[in-house]
Amino acid sequence: MLPYSFRTSFVATLFFSLIVIPAPAAPPQAPPPREIVPPEIDPALADWTPRPATGKAEPWEKATDKDWIDPRFRSMNTGPFLDCTMRYPLGKTQAMVYKATVVKLGEKGEAGAVFDRCTMRLAASWTGGYLNHTDQRFGLLNTPTPKGTMIAGQLPIAGWQSPQGKWEAISSRFTAPLPSDWVKYRGLYLHGDRVVLKYTVGSAEVLESPTLINKDGIAAIVRTIQVIDPKDDGKRAVVYAGTLSDNGKVTKSSTQIYTATIGKDEMLAVAVSDKPLNISFKPDVKGNLLVANDAHIGGYSVNLVSSRFKESEAQTFHKLVGSLPRGEDLTPLTKGGTKRWGEPIITKLIRGEESGPFAVDTLTIPYKNAFGSLFFCTGLDFLPDGRIALCTCHGDVWLVKVDEKAGTCSWQRYATGLYQPLGLKVVDGKVVVLERGQLTRLHDLNNDGEADFYECVNDDWHTGGGEHSYDTCLETDPQGNFYFFKTGDTDTPTGGCLIRVTKDGSKAEVFATGFRHPIGLGMSPTGILTGADQEGNWMPATRIDEYKKDGFYGDMRAHHREVPPKIYDQPLCWLPREVDNSAGGQVWVPEKTFGPLAGLPLHFSYGRCKAFVLLRQETRDGTIQGGAVDLGLKFLSGVCRGTFHAGQQELYVCGLNGWQTAAQADGCLQRVRFTGKPLDVPVKLVVEGNTVRLTFSNPLDLKSATNPDHYRSAWWNYLWRADYGSKRWKVSDPKVEGQDEFGPRSVKLLDDRQTVELSFEKLRPVMQMQVGYNLATIEGRKVIGSVFLTINTTAK
Repeated sequence: MLPYSFRTSFVATLFFSLIVIPAPAAPPQAPPPREIVPPEIDPALADWTPRPATGKAEPWEKATDKDWIDPRFRSMNTGPFLDCTMRYPLGKTQAMVYKATVVKLGEKGEAGAVFDRCTMRLAASWTGGYLNHTDQRFGLLNTPTPKGTMIAGQLPIAGWQSPQGKWEAISSRFTAPLPSDWVKYRGLYLHGDRVVLKYTVGSAEVLESPTLINKDGIAAIVRTIQVIDPKDDGKRAVVYAGTLSDNGKVTKSSTQIYTATIGKDEMLAVAVSDKPLNISFKPDVKGNLLVANDAHIGGYSVNLVSSRFKESEAQTFHKLVGSLPRGEDLTPLTKGGTKRWGEPIITKLIRGEESGPFAVDTLTIPYKNAFGSLFFCTGLDFLPDGRIALCTCHGDVWLVKVDEKAGTCSWQRYATGLYQPLGLKVVDGKVVVLERGQLTRLHDLNNDGEADFYECVNDDWHTGGGEHSYDTCLETDPQGNFYFFKTGDTDTPTGGCLIRVTKDGSKAEVFATGFRHPIGLGMSPTGILTGADQEGNWMPATRIDEYKKDGFYGDMRAHHREVPPKIYDQPLCWLPREVDNSAGGQVWVPEKTFGPLAGLPLHFSYGRCKAFVLLRQETRDGTIQGGAVDLGLKFLSGVCRGTFHAGQQELYVCGLNGWQTAAQADGCLQRVRFTGKPLDVPVKLVVEGNTVRLTFSNPLDLKSATNPDHYRSAWWNYLWRADYGSKRWKVSDPKVEGQDEFGPRSVKLLDDRQTVELSFEKLRPVMQMQVGYNLATIEGRKVIGSVFLTINTTAK
């Protein structure tokens, strides 16, 4: 299990006492503020905001936060629940639930209740509306708050008693779950508009479902808790119900009611409906109001009723509680209910032109739809039947079926309410989604095309309150283990880390550290794990890496070591912001696919909406280095994910709009086909001694290829420090800003007629080198472009 800040207690309560929390290894001091933060940038977001371009630049490069205000998420129907990090009022302060499931209550969504998946407690409830959202950065910098009047808001505390019968696990920040032998969140069921939460307390399985009751002018939240087969843990099936105050009292009768005056002529009440078998209120010495299982009986169901009303309405509330049953059997709600989202939406398949080596088809997205769903697309994979599973940043999963003959795409809304899912894989025929704070497997229990059970595969890492601290990407290795990034939240033990979760979900661990804000991963068929981080603090430029266990990849705020590292693990290559200002993920081209690119990795640029081929070199001593070449592809949005359809020679990509990207649409789902027409690009790079060898995909014209004037080179280094990004610094004089420009001394065209060998005066390790070429093939086609590479070693 991951590092955990609190390992102690197990009963259900509503108050808390502070305990000492072991601190993670102290990182170095945070970087100082930038010397110059442009006035149009919010200083609080300076670490996460690229400096807007000046001078001659595209409009999107000059955009700032005012350009990314978007209120549409407020109108989106997110379904019966929403996973998020949320804030609610608590006295004169605000409390946070870091892994929250907010349940929408009432026929019109006129109330809400938030469940804390770290502690298994109902943290707050309210009436008068559902959630308030912010509009900042397309609604993606968003910590929702209750819309309406609070009924109850609880201090952070464990929801159930510990195996030792104590209540000591209390913290101001439950950023990760309590130990699994104490409580463990298992998932949630949807049945129509009902949400049924599933978790375990020791060996006891618990189902829980909140509902809203409106009767005779009283609005009450009914928390139904069903304990199933508790075995030896029946005595621990004790639920927190409220906090006693000086004027609080328990009315002892067949219906037990605790009431307290909380203001002038206003009361808060919690009741046990129709006292079931030996279930009763048990106040403790610390002022916690518990619901205890006196006889340690087997399974049972109980209704806890909470409301806020005028003192003159107390008898009306008593009558309301008396009219309710003692509990409810929730198991019928775990079988799958009727469809919520109707029939699929049909759009056009638009086939791209085939005049060049690639054709880019567009699977038209239903941007306008009855649900107000936003399509900022963040992950995709294929189901066994060929349908595409696609997730969106605002919480949906859609299933897409392509009809080639009809030229149409069918879009079925499959899942909703997920917390900014930024990665998706299909494993053993099931869709697995990376939410912020949880790996979730989706199940369609009744085969109606919509998910009914959202299973928690693992949620053992930390989720802090940083609004820009996303969990990104999702890849699996040949053994089935999952990999993803936990970005930001560097004050927690897992912030800024690459996380690995075992295939069965039983274990999560930190695989590597030192990440700023990567949004892309890739996995080769042989298990080579690649990724890319973004220019920013401690990231002088975009860097593409091959990750190793326990590696450190640059961001000193997230090194998580007792002794701070002096240097980072070397990247495969750096890329200047003019080439890739914000990197996406990678995908490896299958063998016998895409002509000369077969077997090579591709890299996506979220910022430039492009794709590159990566030229990877592994030297005899195991050093990895390489470069990237633009493939000339342009997509509708910032592509960050790509996958090949098994058995077909087609690449599917998805992307999204955001900040500092050339995106033309909210999102895209597109397909790249290789037409078989000539593709003239480098496909191999080798640096040895003072030579650079470039192998092209087709034979070159001898005269063109051997003319040194047809090549131009430059190199420079970056400065690795806490500042945001880096300027270019000359190799010849590291104190001088700029780059050194030079050409090769000589050029050879090797016997294969595809490989040119460029000899230079003196090569050395350098962070960035550009080799430009202006050549021709033997058929006379122009071959013009550049390789941007990194030299980590020149050893032969």
